[in-house]
Amino acid sequence: MSVRNDCCDHREMAAKASSIALEGGSASLAQYEPFQGVTLTTADVTAKSCGIPDSKKGRLLRCCYCAEGRAEMKTRGRFYCISENELALITSPVTSANFPGGRFSGASVLIDLEQAPDTLSCLLDGIDVSPAEIYDQLAEPCVIVRCSDRLRRIFGDLLKPPSGNHEGCIRLKILELMLVINELDVSGSDEPRSCTSSQLEVARETAKCIEEDLGVRITIEELSQRLGVSPTRLKMSFRTVFGMPVYTYARTRKMEKAAKLLVATDRTILDIAGELGYDNGSKFSKAFADVMGVPPSTYRRLSAGH
Repeated sequence: MSVRNDCCDHREMAAKASSIALEGGSASLAQYEPFQGVTLTTADVTAKSCGIPDSKKGRLLRCCYCAEGRAEMKTRGRFYCISENELALITSPVTSANFPGGRFSGASVLIDLEQAPDTLSCLLDGIDVSPAEIYDQLAEPCVIVRCSDRLRRIFGDLLKPPSGNHEGCIRLKILELMLVINELDVSGSDEPRSCTSSQLEVARETAKCIEEDLGVRITIEELSQRLGVSPTRLKMSFRTVFGMPVYTYARTRKMEKAAKLLVATDRTILDIAGELGYDNGSKFSKAFADVMGVPPSTYRRLSAGH
């Protein structure tokens, strides 16, 4: 496998860094053009909204990855929402984006199909991938997938390229990204992640109620009564927006808070479990391990080691 020189654009790939003032915060951006027609943008946002629409038009394939926080993107009048470690493949211009937690970190790879090579074998022998074919296979304006370990590592390197051959790493990771995406099922799913503004509002309010006091167990029926919607509408809206059931979201947020307390305080595990509504240490440990991958005692020890 070798790099092709006959059609590669080997211009200097200097980053174009910029900072944009937004309502309630700002966005720090770095932009690269590793190949003709391909743009990588890394973003670190501390704001709740960004009303700046896409400037490019035409046949565009955008691969938007969320590393931290959450993003709600509007395209074709509907909202598509991604959380940490999710990838959105978008074929329509994004007219606005919201970051409900006031925090977002991620990367976006934009491919202009009118300018980019028809097949990436033009850039690297053996990478017989056509971005246009990926574009044509997408059944919706936006398809959202949960990232595999390989995808997460690729975007990790794009966000923080290893020292040394910085430009070469970015180019190789873009090619690897296209190779992995080409192997995904991008035809859409039985549960589309698009939602209306009213569904988005129901999901937002549900999450807000849950996070007001993570130590209180609140049922679907109680949530639906508080918000004035049916349990069915609440569950469907929440799953569409957040990509998981209400119970899974609540447990995840509890364990994320527990993880922070384990690292930032010397409180006992039982004390932390009690604050989060667990009166049984073994049940708390199992729930923590299911979400965080290791028991709370191991998590605290490993965190102390770092």
